[in-house]
Amino acid sequence: KIQGATVDPFKNRAALTLSPNQLECLSPKAGYVAKIDGEAMGMLLVRMGGGRKKVTDTIDFSVGFDLHAKIGTKMQKGVSLATVYYNPEKLAEEGMSIADLDQEFKSLYTFSAHACKPGPLIKKVIE
Repeated sequence: KIQGATVDPFKNRAALTLSPNQLECLSPKAGYVAKIDGEAMGMLLVRMGGGRKKVTDTIDFSVGFDLHAKIGTKMQKGVSLATVYYNPEKLAEEGMSIADLDQEFKSLYTFSAHACKPGPLIKKVIE
């Protein structure tokens, strides 16, 4: 708020305008979601226009991920991991096809044959 941002989309998801361009990323295999590479996911979002590489970059708030599978989720092959909202112009600018986006997103997930528990939401409080 102090920097002039509106918090409405965070309080009311219906206030958020999502891109009409959507990709359903389907699980490439059956198993349990053991790991999701959050850092790589964040960098992918930046490349999609949802973050800044430099201070002068504009953020496209219509792009992003709606995760359907989180750590510990039991997956069947072909079930949706996530819905990816993207801007085709930004993908083209990055030299990325929709197939590339799909493959890169799927690579963020690691699967296990055994059930996995998610780690703690908060590891440590620094005061």
